[in-house]
Amino acid sequence: MKVISLNCIRGNSSAVHNIKYLVRHFNLNLLFLSATLVHKNKIEDLRYVLDFDSYFSVDHTGRGDNLALFWRTTFNYQIVNFYNNHIIVDIVDPTCSLWKFTGYYGYLNGGQRRAACDFLRQLSSQMNAPWCIFRDFNDIFGCK
Repeated sequence: MKVISLNCIRGNSSAVHNIKYLVRHFNLNLLFLSATLVHKNKIEDLRYVLDFDSYFSVDHTGRGDNLALFWRTTFNYQIVNFYNNHIIVDIVDPTCSLWKFTGYYGYLNGGQRRAACDFLRQLSSQMNAPWCIFRDFNDIFGCK
């Protein structure tokens, strides 16, 4: 499986062109975008431009730090949980192996970073299959 995670496309046409190149060049199965700053209707348009079979997006209230997940139907995807800053997916590959994917966008507010670390610790303790977590933690020091 080929996966890429990117931060903040902001509807920029050159960014969209570059993402389209990456999707085609690497024949991506899964693409996670965080902090897109575009609304859900534009995410759906982007799915067509990038030639993905399906998508799921989370609209963030306020600034528009939306999340989007695009995938091809080569694999079986099941959205398990989502919130303003994460999407959790069960993925079954063609060999019938189950694994977990989390697309995550960390809090910009430093006061919420402890809660974010606690959430990630709790999440990791619940994983009962191989787990891959992607993206922007917005924290250079990490969880302690």
